[in-house]
Amino acid sequence: MGLEKDVSTRWNFTYLMLVSVIHYRLAFSYLEMTEPSFKHCPTPPEWEKMENISSFLCSFYIATCEISSTKYPTTNFYCPAVSSISVSLKEEYSQFSSVLAIAVILDPRYKLDIVRFCYTKIYGMEGSTQVKHVRDKLSYLFMEYSSSPTTSSSSTTSALKNYHNASVKPNRMMQEFETFGGLDLTSQKSQLESYLQEPRLDSNVKLDILEFWKVHKLRYPKVAAVAHDILSIPISTVTSESTFTVGGRVIVEALVFTRD
Repeated sequence: MGLEKDVSTRWNFTYLMLVSVIHYRLAFSYLEMTEPSFKHCPTPPEWEKMENISSFLCSFYIATCEISSTKYPTTNFYCPAVSSISVSLKEEYSQFSSVLAIAVILDPRYKLDIVRFCYTKIYGMEGSTQVKHVRDKLSYLFMEYSSSPTTSSSSTTSALKNYHNASVKPNRMMQEFETFGGLDLTSQKSQLESYLQEPRLDSNVKLDILEFWKVHKLRYPKVAAVAHDILSIPISTVTSESTFTVGGRVIVEALVFTRD
C-alpha cells in the first residue's frame, strides 16, 4: 500500500489519501524524530480528526463503489448502502424508495430481515410502521403479477384442468371432506410467503442473484417474475463521481460562455 495523492474534484481520492496516510502514521512520526527538516507532521489532534473524517467517508466510499458497479445488479444493495450512510450522518432519511427496498427482500441472503434491521436503526420504534408499508407494497406487487395473464404453457395446463373438471361430476362426499377439518385450500401459503418464510442464505455467500432466480423460476415463478423486473432497475443513471464533481460542469459552462 502506497501513499495516495488527493484530487480536489474527486472526494473518494480524499478518502483514499486519508486511509493511506493513517496507515503510515508511525512512519511519519519516526520521520519527524529523525529528520530535522521534516516540520509538517500532523499533531495528535490532527491525526484524530483525520481518523474521524476517514471513518465518516468510509460508508460513502463503499456505497458508491457498490452502486456504480456495472458487472452485477445493484438494486438489491440500495437499502443497506443508504441505511449505512444515514446512520453515519446520524440523520433520519425519510425518502427511502419502496421499490428499491423491495429489491433487497428479493435477495435470499437478506429478505425482509434486512429491512427490519435497517429501518429499526434509522427510525427506532417507528421502524415497524415503515417495514409494514414496504411489506404491503410487496404483497400488492405480487398480487398484480399473480393476476397477470399466464404463459401459453400455463394456459394449456389451465385449459386441461378446466376440461377435466367439466368432464367429471363432483363427488359430494369428497367435497365435504375438503371442509372436514382438513386442508383449507384458501389458506395455502402463496409463493411469496413461502419464499419469505424459508431460512435465509448466509449473508457472506457470494451470490449471483440473477442466476439464483433463474434456477428457482420453476419453484417460484411469480416471485421470479417480480425479481426479474425489480432487479433490472438501476439505482441511478449518474456515476458516483458525477454526483460530487463539479469540475466538468464548470468547464462546459465556461466553454459555452466564451462561445456566446
